[in-house]
Amino acid sequence: MKDSGLSTKATRRILELSQMAGATEKDERGIDFFFYTDELNDALDLMNHLKGLQYDVQCAPPVMAKDKWLIIGHTQKLQMKENVIIAWTETMETIAHCYRSNFNGW
Repeated sequence: MKDSGLSTKATRRILELSQMAGATEKDERGIDFFFYTDELNDALDLMNHLKGLQYDVQCAPPVMAKDKWLIIGHTQKLQMKENVIIAWTETMETIAHCYRSNFNGW
């Protein structure tokens, strides 16, 4: 597993806080996630890709001054182990790159 820097550190911190709240590595949970993109076509293509992964996904138009399309999704249940979640995060970052978007975390 590669260490992709800031997002890996953020993921580890979220998992740490989850464990402090009682979650364990044996738990399986769906994860809410977010992407931003500039173009509607990129947003729709990204949304279709994520739906192909069996994720529940919605797209919201730009609001206020952000001028970005927001893609909101929810995964199937994932095991809350660090290596599983970091690998999932890296996959989301790769997918974001393919659709000229930004993975804004979970």
